Amino acid sequence: MKYVLIFGCFVYVIVRAVLHYLKKISQNNIISKIKRDPDQALGYIHNLDMPYKRIENCEPKLFDLLKETISKVRTVDNYLILHCVSVSPDKFLVFTEITYTDFDVNAFGKATDQKNKNYHDFLFEYQPEKKDLYIYSNMYGNSTDKFQKESFIKSVLRVQNVA
Repeated sequence: MKYVLIFGCFVYVIVRAVLHYLKKISQNNIISKIKRDPDQALGYIHNLDMPYKRIENCEPKLFDLLKETISKVRTVDNYLILHCVSVSPDKFLVFTEITYTDFDVNAFGKATDQKNKNYHDFLFEYQPEKKDLYIYSNMYGNSTDKFQKESFIKSVLRVQNVA
């Protein structure tokens, strides 16, 4: 029974490592395609269809300032900016990576703090006719994803002193 438990833990850790590796490769592939052909971003932004934040009565100047700031910085709090691109005059795509510590089970079946990485993509869309700024991402898979996405948005808006 002990060996079955050890084997099960080992398989669990291997599966998680493979899934993380595939996610990282997928993220890198998307960024590479967009770097080679920025028009690829138009197809990709349809995956980012869940609104996380709406800022009403937003001036175009704020949207431009957000784009400029994100383009110039390498990090926003704990988030590494992997790539960003203007998809259109009113749409700005941002790829991020966050390294975080999570309480998890390691390869030996012991509960311990583990360093993990997660990748989140965001679409900033300004709607000039309504003067609204929307921030989209994809649907979160768990509460960690949800809180990380919300944290990035708050951090970006805090830099610009926006509620």
